[in-house]
Amino acid sequence: MAYGFEAKDGPGLRQLAGELIDLSAAVTWELRFYQRKADNRWQCHGRWAL
Repeated sequence: MAYGFEAKDGPGLRQLAGELIDLSAAVTWELRFYQRKADNRWQCHGRWAL
């Protein structure tokens, strides 16, 4: 969720995430397998509901 941030920003980002993300919300998960092609495209080889 948080890439490229300074370590010192961690506590603030954690608080922000805690305020914005509803951990009790219903979710669905999906597993996908991708391959990065020579021309920089991505090919999905399969996906499965978990």
